Order: sequence, then C-alpha cells, then structure tokens
Amino acid sequence: MGYRPDLATAEWKAQAERVKARDGHVCTACGSDADLTVDHIVPHAVEPGPRLDSELVTLCRRCNGRKSDKVDVRLTWRSPRWQ
Repeated sequence: MGYRPDLATAEWKAQAERVKARDGHVCTACGSDADLTVDHIVPHAVEPGPRLDSELVTLCRRCNGRKSDKVDVRLTWRSPRWQ
C-alpha cells in the first residue's frame, strides 16, 4: 500500500490515540506493547472511507503485517473490551 495522506491528519492521529487507549495500549492479537499501530478490522482496501472507533483495532506492526488486507474476525473477540 502506498502513502495515504489521510493517515497524517490531526483527526486520524487523535482517533488512533483513542483506539490505543481503549485497547489498553497493547496489541489485541498478541498482547505486545511495542511498535503499536491502529488498523481497520475490515481492510481499507476492501471498504475504503472513514471509520468509527469501533471499526478499528490496535495491532503491533508485526501482527498488522501478518493481517495485511485480510479480515481477521479473531481480532474482534480478542479485544479487551469484549472480555
């Protein structure tokens, strides 16, 4: 995926921080607290456009790379907010 200018906006950065805080600042797939990113549960490539916080998940860079442009339904039930 190429550069996406929407990921550089103040709005996205604020939303990403809210999602990380909601998820306890850990990867919802593996529990790591290192190199965190925020990813779309349904990939942007599949369904482009803005997202609600509930449609985003915190992943470490490693898990985000593994997920790539796939939909991983396990991310929804592993999230601390669903336990």
